[in-house]
Amino acid sequence: MADMDEIVSVFRNTSKTDTVNKLVQDYSVDGLSSLKVELSQKCSGIKDFPVGELFSRRRPKGASAYSSLEERLTTDIFELMNCLDTEIISPEIRSMFRTATISQTEDIQPVSSNHTSDGRLSFSASPLVRESGWSGMKMQVTSMHGDFLLFREKVLSDMSNLESKVKSLSLTIESQDREIALLKEENKKLDKLCRKQDLIQDTECLQNSECLPKMTNREEPSSSVTSVNGASTNKVWSPNPLENGSSSISAEFQDAVDNTHEEMAVNNARITTNNDVISSPLITTIVDGETNIGSVVDLEVPYVVPVVPAKPLQQDQQLKPRASYATAVQSNQQRCQEKTKQQQMEQTTGSNGDTTKPSGNTVEFVGVERNRMKTKAFFLSGINDKVTPKQIQDYLCHRNIIPTLLNVFPSKRKGTISAKLNIKIKDLAGLSEPNFWPQFVRCRPWVSREKFSKPEGHRIQATQAGKQSTCAKDLDNDATSRRGFGGIAFYWRKHLNVSIDVLSDLGNNRIAVLKVKLMNRNYIYILNVYLPTATENAATYNNSLVMLENVIYELYGTGTVFIAGDFNAHIGSFGGTRSTDKVNCRGRRLSKTMGEFDLISVNSQVGCTGPIETFYSNGGLVRTTTDHILVPRNYASFILHSAVIPDCCKNMSYHLPISCSINVDLVTKVPNLSMKQLCWKNVKYGNVLQKYQNALGTALQNDPVFSSEAITPNAIEQLVDQTVSHLKITADKTIPTRVFKPVRKRYWNPTLTSLNREVKTCWRKWLYEGKPRDNNNQFFKDYKKAKYNFRKAQRQAIHENEVNGFVKLERQHDIERSKFYNRISKLKKPKRVNNGEVLEIDGNRVSNDSEVLDVWRQHYCNLYTPKDNPNFDNDFKKFVENKLVQFHTDSYGNDDPLDNPFQFDEVADVCSKLPNGKASGPDQLSYEHVKFGGNLLFEVLTKIFNAVRELEYVTGAWSIGNIFSLFKGGKKNRFNKENYRGITLLNIVGKIFERLILNRWIPKFETMGIPNNYQFAYQADKSCTLASFVLQETINHNVERGSKVYCCFLDSSKAFDSVWLDGLFYKLFLLGMNGKSWRILRNWYSKMHCYVSLNGQMSSVFPVLQGVRQGGVLSPWLFLCYNNDIPDVLQSADYGLSVQDINCSSVLVADDVTLISLRIKGLQSLLDKMEMYSYQWRFEFNPSKTTIVTFGETTQMHLLKKLLRSWYINGVKIPEKPSWEHVGIMLSGNFSNYERSKIAANKGKQAAGMLMNAGVRPGGINPIC
Repeated sequence: MADMDEIVSVFRNTSKTDTVNKLVQDYSVDGLSSLKVELSQKCSGIKDFPVGELFSRRRPKGASAYSSLEERLTTDIFELMNCLDTEIISPEIRSMFRTATISQTEDIQPVSSNHTSDGRLSFSASPLVRESGWSGMKMQVTSMHGDFLLFREKVLSDMSNLESKVKSLSLTIESQDREIALLKEENKKLDKLCRKQDLIQDTECLQNSECLPKMTNREEPSSSVTSVNGASTNKVWSPNPLENGSSSISAEFQDAVDNTHEEMAVNNARITTNNDVISSPLITTIVDGETNIGSVVDLEVPYVVPVVPAKPLQQDQQLKPRASYATAVQSNQQRCQEKTKQQQMEQTTGSNGDTTKPSGNTVEFVGVERNRMKTKAFFLSGINDKVTPKQIQDYLCHRNIIPTLLNVFPSKRKGTISAKLNIKIKDLAGLSEPNFWPQFVRCRPWVSREKFSKPEGHRIQATQAGKQSTCAKDLDNDATSRRGFGGIAFYWRKHLNVSIDVLSDLGNNRIAVLKVKLMNRNYIYILNVYLPTATENAATYNNSLVMLENVIYELYGTGTVFIAGDFNAHIGSFGGTRSTDKVNCRGRRLSKTMGEFDLISVNSQVGCTGPIETFYSNGGLVRTTTDHILVPRNYASFILHSAVIPDCCKNMSYHLPISCSINVDLVTKVPNLSMKQLCWKNVKYGNVLQKYQNALGTALQNDPVFSSEAITPNAIEQLVDQTVSHLKITADKTIPTRVFKPVRKRYWNPTLTSLNREVKTCWRKWLYEGKPRDNNNQFFKDYKKAKYNFRKAQRQAIHENEVNGFVKLERQHDIERSKFYNRISKLKKPKRVNNGEVLEIDGNRVSNDSEVLDVWRQHYCNLYTPKDNPNFDNDFKKFVENKLVQFHTDSYGNDDPLDNPFQFDEVADVCSKLPNGKASGPDQLSYEHVKFGGNLLFEVLTKIFNAVRELEYVTGAWSIGNIFSLFKGGKKNRFNKENYRGITLLNIVGKIFERLILNRWIPKFETMGIPNNYQFAYQADKSCTLASFVLQETINHNVERGSKVYCCFLDSSKAFDSVWLDGLFYKLFLLGMNGKSWRILRNWYSKMHCYVSLNGQMSSVFPVLQGVRQGGVLSPWLFLCYNNDIPDVLQSADYGLSVQDINCSSVLVADDVTLISLRIKGLQSLLDKMEMYSYQWRFEFNPSKTTIVTFGETTQMHLLKKLLRSWYINGVKIPEKPSWEHVGIMLSGNFSNYERSKIAANKGKQAAGMLMNAGVRPGGINPIC
């Protein structure tokens, strides 16, 4: 053999495949073995190389000349060469030794944990790097601490998993115990019947003369007396059993047996004779006589036994017990069995011409033929389609051939049918006879699965490759023989715009989950299952079924669940009326799951066509129904067609396919397409705007309603209705609509069009030639080349489009940030958002639109209805109601900004500044309808507004609101209705009128000092940032001077929605709005009504009795007027905080009130003032969301002091926290910036996530942006 270094250098730069092939060709098995040993000895000097005995590689039994033995040896040699070259110990090298140990050890080897692919925790020892000093030791301790934390986390997760498994196993054991108890009862009954039959058979044997012992050469005793359980009987013995009372003895014995055979079958007699115990379940004979042999009888049931006395013994003769009747029965049964076996052997040898019989008790070495019927399948074609299966069966039976299986199915050939035929092996000789089949009927063997899976033609190979889809059956651990022959097929209509995803995290090797998203964001989950077969135990089946239930629970409420697959259970009539009667324990367990989720089997319903059985086994003799498609019961009416497809020549499986068609359009939520989406952005192109204004002006001029000078409430209603009608009709005719185009490929260019056309042309030519896959075929080469050129150009176009998009994004970011983030938001992938479509009521999720709509209507109806709190001041309420009557009388004659009529320029200025892109109200108008209407429309609106101002009458259309529920955001529960905010959409013309009133009153409010200087919301020169600045400066000023500052952040419960309307108008009158405006607004709010909208459906209308509408133009200012006096009430208490002569006891941002005090009791006094204020003005604070933060304390002092102090509001203790987020800014009691930095980092992560979600890959844009 050559030098070792030379061999290693030769194969150092070669691949593993070349090395293996070269070594197999040059060396024999012995040479390879010796080479492996030498390499292992040479590698022993490497650090951590395993030491031990090498495993011997043996040639597999029945292997060929070039077997896997050489491959295994050469693979080991290749690994040893790599180890010798790189000094890396691979797992393959460790597996070569019987006892792998580490040859060299390190001083410290920490254990690191790794998670393997199957979820288990593995450990590996790795030497620590020695470092000098304290830093090295600190690094080692930190590393070991991290490994310990990972290990503890894994152990805790494993413990939780084990607890869940133990719970499931306990449930399984309970169900199995119940089944075992039932089986034991059935077994007892069967045992009782079997004992009864054995008793009868043994009785017949005793009555036979051959069963009696020979009594010749015996002395005849005169009589014998036997006592059995206290019963004495006198019997006369006759030596001849056929004489002198033999019939009487057998009759008495038969009567005794008939009376006690059931008890005898359960209770056995135990008899002791000469210290030997003889047990017999049937009959026991007591041997007694003149020798006075002691005998013990223990019988639970007394019965009469015929006694046979023994012959007197001689003095030198030993005592031997005589044979009993039970012994005679047993010997007789043995003789009968031997006779039966002997007759069977004679018949067998007689048929073979061998008459040799076994002599004596010798048993020949013979085998037993298996009682198994062997069949063979055939395919019949060319049968007339008018022939029935009965005729084919009669034809075969007439020729002494009985088929075990006969399935008839349609054929591709017109006017013919085909059949699958299974017959016994012994009947094959008849098929070979000439002219056996009728003319034109062809018979050939049925193609097996193995032959079909390796066809010669390329087209069948492509068909088989298409079958290898991901399914639960293919994912089985031992599913190599089933790969490509099972699963589900899902088809959908093209207009449904379906997207499909595979949820691999929910499934396992027996469950595959398919997520189908419809066009309106509804989901259908299709589960493909393959439950354990009958060869596996019940526990495995129950565990798989529990896993299936957990998956359904996970998907329940988020979509509709369909289940299809092989359940390996017989559910019988539990699935439906169209099923077999066979039911087993697995079927009963599966039926419980179906009942829990209200599922039915589609193929077990009456409307299903085709065979009832879906699985054929044992050559077609056993037919069962184990495959099902399970759908919810409420979807049964939407099933268009269902069938079990009969067997055909293309079906290689023993299972029959099941098909089901469901009308998804009827059960899914169709989006509301009644409103046209007008594209107002296109009005600036061409003469679209001019056409719209001209058409609208013509319609308004020709309408006689606008030419009338009468000013009445009815005239106002007609003016408003006709204006809205003309706006909608004219816009629909002249404004272009928004076209919803499918997903466009922005990278597409004319070059890709021509290349795609060339690919299609080459593909058609290749298809016409039969899809040959030979590399020498010109059509195949042209098609592959065309497809290569197209894909290359496509990738280049995608890259160029991506680069251009990044350049535009960078330019937008540098010029205008708003356009940049608008662009990013458009590129983001849409998310599944639950805007109140699914709610959780009393622990149950409600997803039906009508039910959810009723829940929302009741919620808002209760919200806008005043509450009867016993703490509210009812005396003050009566006082306010009486005052409002007096105020209404006093309001006439007071000066008011609305005393002067509206001017054209004033209305035109408001209309021209209306924002774009806002949602439309109940009138289905947007701001753009009015904004681009022109001067003639502005004149009509001026006329309407002046009529409303003069008559102080508000039309009913302006009093209707459409409520939409918007999620508040954050990590709140989306299924809780309390985490939603109701936004009211109002009519556009009414909101313009509100804007005109607000523009008239803002200057007057400012002169009166409204709103309060401590209110920072809804004002042009104030903001939330300014409010936070004032609060922080006030706190810092006092903390720097050594004082502690106690701040309470109050939270009002539904502040905007719970405004007391009478109290609001009472305050407005006192603030100075005491004229025409006051009367118009009170008239307007007195007839407010709303309805709730959800997915295009609308609820019934309900009144609004309290609150200001969130969505109205005047609502923010009305709320500021309502709580404008809060700072004055707190200043009057004189318990707040002051900076020199400035009182800073409160900071208000709309409904958020912050109370500030330097003393604990002072803060409690402020809380008492606010509590009394809320009772007087009939609203409530939420103690659970109210928080107190103490500034100027260290963390340790805060933890100690907060246990000694407390504050209360509404009788509930207010929690104290170390920090709180005020108007989006985190404030910490110890002035730590950790929380702020953490929030800033999270915002940075969210921004990065938003960019990544929009498709912006790392490195695509400048990171400095």
